Amino acid sequence: MDSPSGNIFQDHLDILLNNMDSLPDSITPATELIVSTILNDRKIFSCGNGFGGTLAQLFCQQLLNQMNQERPALPAFCLNDSATTISGISHKYKFNEVYSRQVRALGLPGDCLVIIDSNQQYSNLNAAIQTAHDRDMSVIVIHPHNSQNILSLLDDKDIAIGIECDNPAVLLQIELLVITAINNSIEQTLFNH
Repeated sequence: MDSPSGNIFQDHLDILLNNMDSLPDSITPATELIVSTILNDRKIFSCGNGFGGTLAQLFCQQLLNQMNQERPALPAFCLNDSATTISGISHKYKFNEVYSRQVRALGLPGDCLVIIDSNQQYSNLNAAIQTAHDRDMSVIVIHPHNSQNILSLLDDKDIAIGIECDNPAVLLQIELLVITAINNSIEQTLFNH
């Protein structure tokens, strides 16, 4: 008889194998966009909700700190880091403005916004994309494959990294793998010539 934990590992492996061919095709241009942004002295912003927000924090921490080697810090800011900021904007305005208000204040043309979408139901992520476009910023979205709402907001310079997965727990694991792969590639590109 199979154990429940054995099934979980097998489910993760099966879903990962199903995504192995498509993910590198979108991770490479995402890495190139972020590297170009950094080389042009622009900044990377990231945000997400719930576990996606936790992954956004980790993404920025890996850029600011390091992955596998000692190197200079890279300019990355997580928009969901400050509970005080999120709470203040939500109270005074609306929750759907918690990221867009920050992007409007801090984002400059040529900056890049990385969104980690784990649910596809968040109006605040949609508003952040629209504001990033208003500021002439590029956008990278890491998302479940069926996020038609958020995908409809992207334009030609944006990059979508879609993950074929209907299990929210497994999706988060693969999103973690994607951000780790992106940050490893950034580090290799910038510092391992």
